Amino acid sequence: MGARKLKADLIDRISNIDDEIVLGKVKALLELQDFHLNLSEELLAELEQARISVKKGEVISQERMDKNVQQWLSEK
Repeated sequence: MGARKLKADLIDRISNIDDEIVLGKVKALLELQDFHLNLSEELLAELEQARISVKKGEVISQERMDKNVQQWLSEK
């Protein structure tokens, strides 16, 4: 399906929705897309690297991070 046909189908389906909750979710999804389109290439690369790190298990628990921050603040 080409982009033009897909857009037409989406417009048709959205125009037939009366549920404000569903319409609100569609709007939120579109706004999220707008947000992503406005991110710099550098930030998008950093986000992708973060996703890769999470998949590899390279994460710190919130509890550990809180302890690190408290330790760092007490050293100041």
